[in-house]
Amino acid sequence: MTKVGLTAALIAITSLTGCAKTVLAKPGVDQAQFQRDKYECMQNAQQSAMTMGVAGNPFFISGELNRCMVEYKGYSRVKQ
Repeated sequence: MTKVGLTAALIAITSLTGCAKTVLAKPGVDQAQFQRDKYECMQNAQQSAMTMGVAGNPFFISGELNRCMVEYKGYSRVKQ
């Protein structure tokens, strides 16, 4: 394969994998329990944002929400 062909293949592969959606999953958890866990983590994330002086910062809150769901609630990030 030529350098041009290899470069095109790498670009195609990277763009395809970039389209995969990542979701949180935990075996045996129904949608209602997921929503309760997410709500609790969202409350904690918003409280942490206020404590850190970045209240309302969507980047901080999103990071804290995901950290809470993975570290404290036991969810895993899964590509769909």
